[in-house]
Amino acid sequence: MKTPIIPSSYEQWKHCIIEECGIPLTATFVDERIAAMSDVKNEYTRQFLNCYGKNHYENTLRWLTQAKESLS
Repeated sequence: MKTPIIPSSYEQWKHCIIEECGIPLTATFVDERIAAMSDVKNEYTRQFLNCYGKNHYENTLRWLTQAKESLS
């Protein structure tokens, strides 16, 4: 089964990051993404919000936090 383009669950998001994008889900990656996405003045964060909206932004930040906890 193909993962949706916009994930709606942690497992779909994790699959998208690791399998579809080929990005290792490391503590460094997660920490960097949380830091960037927590800064609403960050250009990447503004682009993300503009493209995907507040709901997906909040979901992604929550999934990053969940990933961080699972890596601890």
